[in-house]
Amino acid sequence: MTTPPPNASPKIFISYAWENQTTARHLQQALHAAGAEVFIDYTGIQGGESLPTRISQALDWCDTLILLWSPAAASSHWVELEWTSAVALNRRLIPCKLDETPLPKILWGKRYLEFKNFDSGLNELLAAL
Repeated sequence: MTTPPPNASPKIFISYAWENQTTARHLQQALHAAGAEVFIDYTGIQGGESLPTRISQALDWCDTLILLWSPAAASSHWVELEWTSAVALNRRLIPCKLDETPLPKILWGKRYLEFKNFDSGLNELLAAL
């Protein structure tokens, strides 16, 4: 696993489905306010850029992928590509469950965070980071 040096700001990639964009934006703002560097597609990819290229670059850059998990995320091709790439790259992966949607079996060994209540989920996430 890639771990940042002591006292370094975490470099976070937020993976989410479009249906969960409101939560993702709120999380991005909260993490940024807490001092983390955050990649999220709506600010990290500019018009005319290649989606696969920028996402690949961001996955190379990050040390942690936060996976916002929901029914929409479970059926999203892009979300699957992002989290499976993070696993292959040996990045820290923190699943954040927005509801009761089961995680993929390959992630059953990961401790997930409950994000049904955003504030308590955020507090637990900040402690983990």
